Amino acid sequence: MLSSNGPKGPRKKLVIIPDQMMLIANFSQLLEALELYLPGSPVFDVLSQLPPPDPTAPTGNTTHQAQLVMENTLPILEEMTALEENIYATFIKKEIDQRRTRLGAPPLKLLKLEAESEACSQTKVS
Repeated sequence: MLSSNGPKGPRKKLVIIPDQMMLIANFSQLLEALELYLPGSPVFDVLSQLPPPDPTAPTGNTTHQAQLVMENTLPILEEMTALEENIYATFIKKEIDQRRTRLGAPPLKLLKLEAESEACSQTKVS
């Protein structure tokens, strides 16, 4: 069990992994980092044992951000949804642009439907 002072040793390292991963600029990697805060992730059990955040000393430990997130995961879910939408829109635009340059390409409307169908089959949001 975690002490009231926060995690120690390897547990502390597990708690700060999501925060460190979020420094990455790639949308897909950021999405993976955010997933670590959700049930079913390899570090969720450790994160769920964190004590509530101390509003009087937000910089008192390195786990404050993780403590805030574990108090309310709705912003994480909203951020993940926004990232998925961005990845989805970027993928569709890129696919349409690539497919339009092919000889004998179908009309734009059909290209858009094909790209959207392919993107939907790859999304994690359901």
